Amino acid sequence: MRATAIIGALLLLAHPFAAAGEDGPDPTLEPRPAEIMPLATDSILLDVARAGEGFVAVGERGHILRSRDGRNWTQVNAPVRRMLNRLRFTDGQHGWAVGYDAAILETPDAGRTWEVRHFDAESHPLYDIALLGNGNAIAVGGRGLVLQTLDGGKSWEPVENDVFDLQFHLFSITRLNDGGLLITAEKGLLVHSEDGGENWRMLAPAYTGSFFGALPRGESGALVFGLRGHVYLLKDVGAVDNENPLTWDEFEAETVTDPEELRDLGYQQLESGTLQGLFGGAVLDDGGVLLVGVNGVMLRSDPALTRFTQLRNPNPYTLNQVLPNKDRVLAVGRNGATWLPLGGAGAQ
Repeated sequence: MRATAIIGALLLLAHPFAAAGEDGPDPTLEPRPAEIMPLATDSILLDVARAGEGFVAVGERGHILRSRDGRNWTQVNAPVRRMLNRLRFTDGQHGWAVGYDAAILETPDAGRTWEVRHFDAESHPLYDIALLGNGNAIAVGGRGLVLQTLDGGKSWEPVENDVFDLQFHLFSITRLNDGGLLITAEKGLLVHSEDGGENWRMLAPAYTGSFFGALPRGESGALVFGLRGHVYLLKDVGAVDNENPLTWDEFEAETVTDPEELRDLGYQQLESGTLQGLFGGAVLDDGGVLLVGVNGVMLRSDPALTRFTQLRNPNPYTLNQVLPNKDRVLAVGRNGATWLPLGGAGAQ
């Protein structure tokens, strides 16, 4: 099953069709404000972030929620009613959200109010955005869609590259500790930039399934994760060989399982102990990581990434992202937001 089918089934997304008026434009081609819904707090949430003294979460139907304590949430007015996939804040007040219809929203006040900075109902969804400073940001999404702004979001231009012409769905963009950028995508596609998005290269692939996310690791490395519990460590992303997207054939690609061959490519596969898809993750204070995904799976690693422990989770619903806070995490997913314990006492 293609990654898009899996994502669509998990998010249960239905396009909000509306009848076009005889004398006016088709209302589905213009952004429409999200409806304030009494059960929005229990709806599908895709991401959560700290904002000011509280938290902001986004999800289906353009829902944007705010909370001071992560327990009591209030829906705020949002200018679009399509799924919002990712939140990023540059500081406690200024943040961005991206989602379907290539929507890009900006808030100047910790999520209280939002403005549309980009919207195209005939385009593909945006899944993630990287904020690079000095008015520079890059958003990535479906069918190889990459948009960049150099003026703080006033205008957005498509980024063209042979690797994006493959038209794979780009699920995340992560800023590494050395300033490099890493895009994860379907079919095991990884795309790297060493110069803030000026140039991009396709990394030699080692896996044929989808990578839904990445976490920075060490000076120039990354941890990537995705379908069926697959987790790989790239100790030095810049040292991984290039792959030519013009000659690479996705139908001839194979998953590499031999540890030595993987090491020669620049990868190390980690034993996650699960076959559940992994959608989100975070770096913990001790240097370990927490990964979450299908059926509420929560995996915590030791600081050296030598072992993953599955944590007990009374909530069986799919988790999409987590935000660590000392000995617990604020998790969002199929059933809204909830605090869950983090620690050895919760291990199975």
